[in-house]
Amino acid sequence: MERSLLLRNIIFFIVVLGFFFPLVYLLLFVPQLQWQWDSSLPRILQGALIQALYSSFLSLSLALLSGLGLLSLRERLSGTLQLSIRILIVLPSFLPPIFVVLLGTRALSFLPTGLWGIVFFHSLMNFGLVAVFIEKILASKASAWALLGRVEGLPKPRLIFQGVLPGLRKELTLLFYYLFMTFFLSFSIPLLVGGHYYGGVEVFIYEKIFLLGQWGPALAYSLNLTFLFFILTLLLPKLHLGSIEARPYEAGLSYLAYPWAWAFALLPPFFLLFGLGVGLPESLLANMEGLSWLSVQQTLILGLSTALSIFIIFSLLAFIFPSPRKGRWFFALVPPSWVIVGFSLMLLGSNEIYWTLIKCSFGLSLLFVPYLYRLVFHQELNDLRRQVEVARVCGVPWGRIFFYVLWPQLLPTISFLSGIGGFWACGDFALSGMVLGENTHLALLMKNFLMNYRVDQAFVVLIPLVAVSLFVFLIFQGLSLVCRKSLNS
Repeated sequence: MERSLLLRNIIFFIVVLGFFFPLVYLLLFVPQLQWQWDSSLPRILQGALIQALYSSFLSLSLALLSGLGLLSLRERLSGTLQLSIRILIVLPSFLPPIFVVLLGTRALSFLPTGLWGIVFFHSLMNFGLVAVFIEKILASKASAWALLGRVEGLPKPRLIFQGVLPGLRKELTLLFYYLFMTFFLSFSIPLLVGGHYYGGVEVFIYEKIFLLGQWGPALAYSLNLTFLFFILTLLLPKLHLGSIEARPYEAGLSYLAYPWAWAFALLPPFFLLFGLGVGLPESLLANMEGLSWLSVQQTLILGLSTALSIFIIFSLLAFIFPSPRKGRWFFALVPPSWVIVGFSLMLLGSNEIYWTLIKCSFGLSLLFVPYLYRLVFHQELNDLRRQVEVARVCGVPWGRIFFYVLWPQLLPTISFLSGIGGFWACGDFALSGMVLGENTHLALLMKNFLMNYRVDQAFVVLIPLVAVSLFVFLIFQGLSLVCRKSLNS
């Protein structure tokens, strides 16, 4: 076997093994898995199923309507303005959940809880991003149908419901599945607003471990859930969401578009901005209780270390450049439960503060990377496959292929995804609450204030938290610029 291929296979095995480390490590402490029937389990599964279905249906419906509206911008606005609007639309999807809940609570003047609280925040965060995906899919596949419908004089509703939607059945079904999986496995939002019955399986596992001390059943539930979604994702066909380009006949898209509908996609960001505008003046007069340089320092360390960990993982994946088969397996990878990851890290090593921050950043990387890989990176690798094949046919060594073909083109994406991961880590309270405990991480302070209905003081924490999060994000965008300049020199 070629030496470079052997090295890449070894690294791939180590990376995949790292994602299963929390489960393997916990199994060393649990004598055996115990599948115990819990009388509340059917009700928990029913609640998780209902909220995931409702959240997915509402998000996809709003996204479809907004996607039809976004088609109208292609002919009416310049490329720069279109890009600015799309960035604004997807912004809520890239905010940490604690930000969305705090701003939404201030905008509504109350905290929605229970089933409809989860559905509201899930949809608020996600349907803008899905709308942009749907617009790309429509531009890719429905342009010829729209042109034919215009020539035939078909009414627009009939064209959409009898032509476009049946033609996009596969893409919409897969989008619904990925949304359903995300919402069913969600932990942060249900932990904040879900309560017991609609908290979902993750909160159920959390209660099993931390309140009842039942490690064996909790591990058994987590293993079964992880394996189920892994098999389902592996069996389903892939949906390319990363770089779908418009095909010919794009002029027909204007007939398919609803010019007013794109405004729906702007409702979430403007709603959150309204909450920021309402809460920010009041927060300036609130007490600065609990806020200290130590909390800012810990948040900065957590964000930077998480972003660096994600940067290393994606760089290794770029070097590995997995084959289509391996890439398919990694695409289907479902990380272990948030609770399992958190609990395993609690048992790993000492509880010294900086060591716990490093452990927490490692755990967050394991949870964020599979999602970011499916979202963007998998498609980025596939887009470069043809260039790699040509270089290999020409006999170029793998090291030169990586440093002169793959690395320069993937570095901006790796830096962006690492910055996003660091941004999310700064705002994480779910895993941090388990691993860091009562330490003064900013997101934990915000969560504690919010849960005690001290929204003004939560806004006081929001200001430095946003500043630290943006600093981490910009650090890695600057790293991308520096690396590219050094590669080009």
